[in-house]
Amino acid sequence: MIDYANQIIPRCLTPKQREQFFLDPEPNYALIEAGEQLAQTGDIEAAVAKFKQVQALAPCHKLEPEYEVAKVLIKKGRALAKKGKIEAAVEQFKQAQKVDGRFKFGNGVDSLSTAA
Repeated sequence: MIDYANQIIPRCLTPKQREQFFLDPEPNYALIEAGEQLAQTGDIEAAVAKFKQVQALAPCHKLEPEYEVAKVLIKKGRALAKKGKIEAAVEQFKQAQKVDGRFKFGNGVDSLSTAA
């Protein structure tokens, strides 16, 4: 029965949805968490590679690896800024912009540039 459910239900259910259907946890979410952790610790290349692995295994996640890593770096930068560590925060924002150039910073606010 579970095998049948795995065949007819899309692979990219949220962890909560998988729990509701009594399905095993999706291994791709562990890869996503690993990618986020790698980005958090500064291992950018490994983080991008981990998100690319998820992208290849489960395209329904609609991930953009560089964008996902940049989001983690921005979140880290915001946390540092809230602690008053402005220089460290700025470095995280700059690193995010290097990873994904669509992120633009100015006037103290970060945004995703819509211009391609």
